[in-house]
Amino acid sequence: MGPLAIRPAVVLAGILLLPACGDEGDTIVMTTVVQKFDFYVDAALGNDRNAGTIDAPFRRITYALGRALPGDWIKVAHGTYDAAHGELFPLPVFSGVRLIGDEAGKGDGPAPTRVIVTPALGQPSRAFTVEADGLLAGFRIENPGHNFDGSDEGVRMTGVAAVVRNNTITSDGGTGTGLILAGATGSSTLVWGNVVSGYDVGVSCLNGLGALFEDNVITGNAVGVHLFGTFNYAANFGNGPGSTTSLGSLGGNVFSGNSTADVLAEGTASVTLMFRDNFWDHVPPSGNDIVNTGSDTLDTTGARLAPAP
Repeated sequence: MGPLAIRPAVVLAGILLLPACGDEGDTIVMTTVVQKFDFYVDAALGNDRNAGTIDAPFRRITYALGRALPGDWIKVAHGTYDAAHGELFPLPVFSGVRLIGDEAGKGDGPAPTRVIVTPALGQPSRAFTVEADGLLAGFRIENPGHNFDGSDEGVRMTGVAAVVRNNTITSDGGTGTGLILAGATGSSTLVWGNVVSGYDVGVSCLNGLGALFEDNVITGNAVGVHLFGTFNYAANFGNGPGSTTSLGSLGGNVFSGNSTADVLAEGTASVTLMFRDNFWDHVPPSGNDIVNTGSDTLDTTGARLAPAP
């Protein structure tokens, strides 16, 4: 076997875990690092007059984000964070700020870490905006979908090197878009380990050229992934093994159970879009797995059957 593939490390509940992979004869080194958080938030025990320490946490995510500087890490305890709690939406994860909930449970464990958008009827609604080099991880992000004009959103990524990982992004309204890439480009931009469901469109690439999608489950939307435009704005959903790209996506995404199309491709750039080594409802992908009305080609080499829901 050749050199081990090195993937980005995962910060999980304050512990740094290096992925274990390799065959007999390889040396696997596991490193544990305790992540120091700069601010703490607790919906039940916090107070915004506190210092924001582990023993005296803030009450609102809004307040903690307003205090954070680039490079700061914020740890959010389980609880419900909505307008009734005093949160102001959209919550801005500013450049260089890391906002961490419950990564192990994707925010949806036995004690959820819930962020619920509750806008006035007819007003645009979004839970989070993640700027360049911002990190959002470990939340159950709910948008009830009060609007019917497509303006409801879960998360919008707006900058290079933004990271959204290990979240549950969901809506029970069936409108709007769960995750939008709007200027979140390049291989250091990562969407990893999320579950996106319940929206009209699960993922929309307004401009996500080169962003890496790995190990996401995109299911239960009308359209799972929407690709469109006269330029190649698409993210990288799977380069597959042996890719010549030094930091390509390893795939592992599940595109399954979206009612209109798992992937709707309407782009007119006449390029090949990378969807290798992912999971689909059919192998090879067929029917509404991929609805391609544009001029782009999708490379689905290594397609595997999606697990039963």
